[in-house]
This record gives sequence, C-alpha cells and structure tokens, in this order.
Amino acid sequence: MTVASSLLGILRIFDSCCAFDECNQDGYEFEIEEQNFKDRLQSSVNVMVMLEDGSKLSCTLRVNCDMSLIRIACEDQVREMKFDAIKKILHTREELDRVQTQGTRLNYDTSVALHLSENGNCIPLMFNNSQEKKLFLNILRPFIEVCLWAAGWPLASPCDATSISLGARFFSGLRNKNARIKNPYYRKKGLWEWRRRLIMRLNKARYKRQFIVPRVIDPEEGPVKSKHDSNVWEFTIDDLPIGLKRLKLYTKLLSNLHLQDAIDWLYAMPTIRTNRILNALSDAQKKIYEEYNGDPSRLYIDNMMINYKTPMKQIKYHALRNFGIMCTWRNSIVYRIREMPMNEFYQKIFILGRIPKSMGAEMRAAVYEKRVPAQTITEWYPYLTAHSRFFYRKQLKWLDKTGQFNYYKHRSGREWIDQYNANLRRKKEEMREERGMTQNET
Repeated sequence: MTVASSLLGILRIFDSCCAFDECNQDGYEFEIEEQNFKDRLQSSVNVMVMLEDGSKLSCTLRVNCDMSLIRIACEDQVREMKFDAIKKILHTREELDRVQTQGTRLNYDTSVALHLSENGNCIPLMFNNSQEKKLFLNILRPFIEVCLWAAGWPLASPCDATSISLGARFFSGLRNKNARIKNPYYRKKGLWEWRRRLIMRLNKARYKRQFIVPRVIDPEEGPVKSKHDSNVWEFTIDDLPIGLKRLKLYTKLLSNLHLQDAIDWLYAMPTIRTNRILNALSDAQKKIYEEYNGDPSRLYIDNMMINYKTPMKQIKYHALRNFGIMCTWRNSIVYRIREMPMNEFYQKIFILGRIPKSMGAEMRAAVYEKRVPAQTITEWYPYLTAHSRFFYRKQLKWLDKTGQFNYYKHRSGREWIDQYNANLRRKKEEMREERGMTQNET
C-alpha cells in the first residue's frame, strides 16, 4: 500500500495545477518581454553592423511586421528591404562561420546575419545581449526562415518542448534551394525517375551549349554521327611484360585518342616497356595508310581491351650457386583503330574545335617558321590556338543563332569537305612529283 500510495502521489504531481501554473507563468513573462521588444523594434533598436573589412558601425534597426519591412539606418545611409528579399536569418555557430569578414569573428551569442536572396550577400548584425537576439529571432520566425532549434538552440518558451520533435535539433546549416548534383551519374544505386529527368536536362543543356546541329533535319543528308558507317581495323599486341594495373592506366590514357597523339604520348614516356605498344601503333598506322588506303588524319583509337595471361616462369641463376624462379608478365592488348567518317570528323574538328594536338602543333610550327603564306594562316584561324578556337566558336554560335550559318550548306554543300579532299589530292600529287611519278603510274 505504501508503494502504491507513493506512486499515486508522484503521478498526481503532474495532474496538479501548480505545475502548469509555473510553465504558464514563464510563458506569459516571455510573451510580455517579446511584445515589449516588438514595440521597441517598431521605433528603433541600437545594433552594430560589421563591415567586410572587420570594422563595426553603429546603426539603428527598425522592423515593421505589418508592412513586412526591415530598415537599417547607419549615419547618412539608410537601407530598406522586404521580408521576401531575405532568404534566411543565420544565427548558429556553423552558419555564422560562413559569413566572410576580416578581423575578429562574430560573437555567436549576440550576432545574426541576414542572408539576402538577390545576390547571396550577408548583413551581420550584433545586438546588445543574447536575450535581444532570441527575441528578434522569435518575432521574425513566422515571416522569414529561421531554424531556432538547430545546434541545440533553446526553445522559444519553456512549454514548447511538448509540440516539437527531438529530430529537429539535429539538423542545421544553410539550405540551398537551388542545389544541383555535380555528377548525376555517380552511384548507380537509386537511379530514380527524378535523377533520370535531371540527367536528361543536363545533357540537353550541355549539348545545346557545346554543339551546333542542323535546325531542320534533312533525311537525304548524312547524320552528325555515324557509328556504323566507318572502317575499323583490329590489332593485337601479345606477350607484353607489363602488369594489369599498369596496362589499365595506359589503356585509359590512349583510348579515344587520335592515333598520332597516342604515338606522341608513348614517345614522351621514359619507359622501355612501352616500346612494344609504341612500335605496334606505329606499324598499324603505316599498314592502314599503305595497304588499306586509310586517311591518317581521321584515325582514332576506338577502344583497347586487356587480356590476362598467366605469367611465364623462368629459372634464374643467382650468386653463390643459388637458383630462383623469375615470373614475367605476358598479357596482351586487343585494340581497334577507327577511321572517323567525314560527317563526324567535320563535327568534331570544325564545329567543336577538338583538333588533335599533333595537328595544332604542326600548324603553329609552320606559322612560326614562316612556311605558309598569310592566306593559309587565315584559313587555319579556327584551329591554331585555344584562343582562336574559342573566339571562332563564339562567332559561329552567334551566326547560327541569327540564322546566318547553314550547317548542311557548309558541310554537305562541299565547302569544307571539298576543301579537305582537295588538300589530300594536292598532297598526293606533290608526293608523286617528288618521286618523279606521272599521274597514271601507281
């Protein structure tokens, strides 16, 4: 009976009106203090504004909740802004650390910052004490986004704990409503529909920003990209004394490169083991040009595949009549060289300006050594340097947007492709003349 009576006595404490009276009394005092501070805000409250250089400026702050207006007056300067112009009020330690000011840091107990939605700048305000800061945040909470319970912020009143979930205390930070995924393809798990739509929009915007395509598709003309209408040659390099990890790095570097650029990369590597790959690519380039009549300017490495083979073990004689087993890698690479079609080559070289590095270097060397006339330099302007390529693409986009650039006329109207083929014929004729061959000789 004694235990039951004591439990009933404890439980009756919560049923008594005295416990609620204490809570209500504290709440009433807080409301009265809040109303008094609200009246002061309508007239003026002295605050300090911290400037970007770290200096402090004495100002007056006025808040009119009926007109949704905040007025900050500092000496001769007055700034008024609507509540809609303020994205959020920063007040926690984590949020105030993001405000960039020189000199001393902001006092976290008495400072807030108005985060403007127009330009993203912040206006740091410092009150006289921490109580004024709490009252200011509690008054503007219905109008401007304020996370009062982030990072252990005390509640507005002692009785608000019953209506607030505990999970609200653990979330803080500056919310970015315009957040975008840097790499939407990252993490295949959870590729929901909203991520698919985001990827589609990003690709569409990137394609529109980088590419120039025909405004009206002509079915009689060739497409911009033609994957299946190209010549592909496959070659194999056997018994490479290189490990899989190193081979994977080499294949990642050389894949999708121009064949001459890949050869130049391997020439620049001070590694003897890559000579096998270098010689194989050089022989493949020569074989395609001489036997298959391929265009060396349009040869690209399509893909490279690594085939694992068991290491080759050999007996090696060491010092002091000792013998050991030496393992040597003998992996192989299967790579494909693709002759890019003329339509796709035009899109890559002229429209996008992604020329092979070897071609750009040879052009700049010819200009520097004065081996070409001024007219040729003018024709090479879209390809010479990154500076010239950028401004030419900029002018080309402007011509395309204003309707002065006809894609099919410039490409299939035989302006660019005809000139390219004429240069190839001229090069072959010059080579025949050097060797003393006539036009009919093969």
